[in-house]
Amino acid sequence: MQNIFNYSDQMEWKFGKYIEKVVTERGISPNKLAIKMGISPSYIQYLIRGEASGKKAPPNPSIDLLLSLSKALDVPIQNLINAYQGKEPDAKPSPAEPFAPEIQQLAVSLLKAMPKEMIIDAFRATHTQEELDQLIKGKGE
Repeated sequence: MQNIFNYSDQMEWKFGKYIEKVVTERGISPNKLAIKMGISPSYIQYLIRGEASGKKAPPNPSIDLLLSLSKALDVPIQNLINAYQGKEPDAKPSPAEPFAPEIQQLAVSLLKAMPKEMIIDAFRATHTQEELDQLIKGKGE
């Protein structure tokens, strides 16, 4: 499976550092975060360190895991994706960096399969309530 986040082992592991920073800011332990998300504490440690003992490969988190992590930490999912790509977590996407066609196709198929509530939660993670209200009004709902 192609890594849609374009992680390279030459990159600094900003993803784990970002998770660790947010966990510290929120005053929760990685173990409490794992319990909140319903995953193992060792997997949270794997995400933070970027490798498991004996493994060199970094984690390749699923979209579901990123959504869950975004919600549990109360941070935009885009920040997690940016950190995974080795960028500053709060960096704004550049209009000159369009998504590759494969990623666009993946996004469309994921959106079609997702419940409406999950899409709204993901939108809330990266947009203001005003933008969400405008989107809903535009749909006539």
